[in-house]
Amino acid sequence: MKRAIVGLLTAGLFLCAAATGSADEITIASGNVNVPSAIAGGNDAATFDLIGSGFEISGSMVGTVFACFPCSGGPQGIPISFTSSGTDFGTGLATFGGHNYGNVFFDGTFSAGGTAVLPILASGPFTVAFPFTVGANSHVGGFSDQLRNNSLFTTGLAGSGVATASFTPDPASPTTMFDLQTLKLNFASTAAAPTPEPMTVLLLASGLGLVARKLVRKPS
Repeated sequence: MKRAIVGLLTAGLFLCAAATGSADEITIASGNVNVPSAIAGGNDAATFDLIGSGFEISGSMVGTVFACFPCSGGPQGIPISFTSSGTDFGTGLATFGGHNYGNVFFDGTFSAGGTAVLPILASGPFTVAFPFTVGANSHVGGFSDQLRNNSLFTTGLAGSGVATASFTPDPASPTTMFDLQTLKLNFASTAAAPTPEPMTVLLLASGLGLVARKLVRKPS
């Protein structure tokens, strides 16, 4: 009987540890990233609004848009991605862990990408939609000072959704070469299970301990 109780407690604590470990990464449930781009592959200011469970940041950052240029349309697909990284990730507003921050300086790495299929023939501007996924190791940290010495929070980022990219045919070859004008990432809502807070985990472990003690003392 005692061995069964010890096994129950061990399993419960392992479950708690696994739940708290996943709290380090936040899945973006909604929001968007807008990236204007006059020339594909250039650095552009991107506005963003990322929302998760108990988490929201919005502001602007400088990122790099990667797209095929020149490229030809067709069913082969064109990889398109957006990357922003470095100590100057941008500035904006943040809500994290129940705290509202009015002026936050961000750093970290954020990347997202997918594959768009361009039309084989195009006589003017057009827009395509395609699924995207946030890149591995994407994360963001918030600081109260521009030198980023006083850390407010840090978290990993995950998510996916549907991107829309607008193109303009290039005058040099309007049916086979395209200039990327804008890229917008729309995050899809997720139904992720809520992650227990550390205090919840502590209470659960304490409760299991009390139950085990009563069962051990109970006369057979």
